[in-house]
Amino acid sequence: MNKIEYEKFKFDNILQTLANEELFVQWLRKLFYLNSELNKEYDSIYQSSLYVVFYELTTVGIEYSKKVFEHVKTSQNLKKKEFYLELINGLKNLKSLFSESEFEFIEYKRHSSSHIFQNHYEKRITDNGKIITKRKGKLIDELNKEFGETLIKYGFDRGFDEYMTRKLYPKVTELYNGLEKIKMHYNNV
Repeated sequence: MNKIEYEKFKFDNILQTLANEELFVQWLRKLFYLNSELNKEYDSIYQSSLYVVFYELTTVGIEYSKKVFEHVKTSQNLKKKEFYLELINGLKNLKSLFSESEFEFIEYKRHSSSHIFQNHYEKRITDNGKIITKRKGKLIDELNKEFGETLIKYGFDRGFDEYMTRKLYPKVTELYNGLEKIKMHYNNV
């Protein structure tokens, strides 16, 4: 790679980093907005969006936040360090509100909200004739049994939606307030 190609690659990488940060911030805004709106009144469209946003932020989002924190933890940017540390802890806390089987159900609801078909939650035969009976190492029959128990326990889809919203609302609000406090502190310094 010559010097010009290297500089272009470096510049593209910087642009991608800035774009990723802005995209991530937009997802956080979605979480806070959906949390607020769903606390006011139930809306199935917003609820579907919440499954997608919540799942992504508590999986990919945590990993992204850790990566950013690792890059800034030795820097002079105290605002960003505190922000991402608060965010990592907050997202982990949100995820921990739900049992493993509830979180698997949230993942299923996330998939249902963003994919037309859900064939990865049923036994199937691949093109090469292999029979798939597990999803992420867990028997599909066991997953479906747990999903059925969850639906009955919470009063089917809407019942689980409302349970999730009630459980998340105070903690998401707490996370928002903590992040805003950090931003305001450093904006006033």
